Amino acid sequence: MGNAIVRGAAVFLMLSAANVRAENLEPGDLLEDLPFWQQFYSLRAGLGYSDNILFSDINKKSTTMLVSGFDATIVRLPLDGTQVNVFASVDDRRYFDGGRITNSLAGPVITNRIDDVRGERTILAFAQVKHDLSPNWQVGLGERYFYQDQVIDLSATEADLSTLPVQGQQFQTSGEVLRHLGKNKHVRLEIDWQREIFEQPEVDDYSEYGPQLEFGIDLKKSSAVKLSYQIYRRDYDTRREYATDGTPLADTKLSYLIHTAELEWQYYFDAARQWRLVARGGFVRNDDGASGYFSYNRYSALLQLRYRDKNWEAELRGRFSWYQYDHQLSDENPGERRERLMSEVGLRASRRLRKSFKLFADYMFEQSDANLSYDNYTVNTVSTGIDWEF
Repeated sequence: MGNAIVRGAAVFLMLSAANVRAENLEPGDLLEDLPFWQQFYSLRAGLGYSDNILFSDINKKSTTMLVSGFDATIVRLPLDGTQVNVFASVDDRRYFDGGRITNSLAGPVITNRIDDVRGERTILAFAQVKHDLSPNWQVGLGERYFYQDQVIDLSATEADLSTLPVQGQQFQTSGEVLRHLGKNKHVRLEIDWQREIFEQPEVDDYSEYGPQLEFGIDLKKSSAVKLSYQIYRRDYDTRREYATDGTPLADTKLSYLIHTAELEWQYYFDAARQWRLVARGGFVRNDDGASGYFSYNRYSALLQLRYRDKNWEAELRGRFSWYQYDHQLSDENPGERRERLMSEVGLRASRRLRKSFKLFADYMFEQSDANLSYDNYTVNTVSTGIDWEF
């Protein structure tokens, strides 16, 4: 169910890449009949199957499902220096055989929990305004909303929870300043604030805030590199700190200080930009601000290969994340520090049948391999259907 986030990020990057500054346009380009506003809509429906909707190694539950979704994109072209991007997406899964599932887990986690998982839904919406102050300076303001009613793996940052059906809302505000350094370099500073609210009492609400600095360079017309660093703080409303032995500490409030560094390389193999490769590597340091019980290092890598022409579009992607915890221990190998490798491989293909209709197929493999007994699972999900663009 992360498709809504992935789709929103892809559209956001596409719109940002298409941000042509008005001062670079020739006078003849400003045609009277060229509309400032462009609108795109997409409606999709199909069938799918998942062999592990609870992300569990103990209670695997498979089911067929009905998948559906809707996307809306509204863009104001920056012909006068002001660009507006609006995007909204709804993704829904209805399980034919979800039913009531007993989520019994080993270790210091919730046991004998009964969840009624009949479907999942996400709603994503964001709006962004960018304005060119000069040929080299640009400012932007963005608002983002995300609603989730889905099964989430919480074990990376929680002490007593593994996978759990969660309903929650996320609100995010961001402001940015972009400085162009010549024709092929830029520096961007972004300040983000985010609020996460959950309906389940087991999952604590929190706020996040902090800056991000990005440096980008276009090496050639077909290649670009971005380096970014972000530091942000997460403050939980009521969640307590833990001692290094995993004991909750009374009269405390937990907070994280998180450092993120990321390097991304994007390359087009041909002049028509039909073939594109994205490679990304990242490092995250999470400090819990107390004993370090929740502190960990995370190393990540992503590879994405995409092909697109008039009728076909195909994408192969792989994502890997390796967690190393400072103090948490394995329950399988006594004395060994907790480690976890999360892998994700996806393949999506679509074929245009007519001008407005596309046939799509999507496959996703997810795996968690860890030295904690309740951290191990595999999930295979496949879906196919029709996408109507109008």
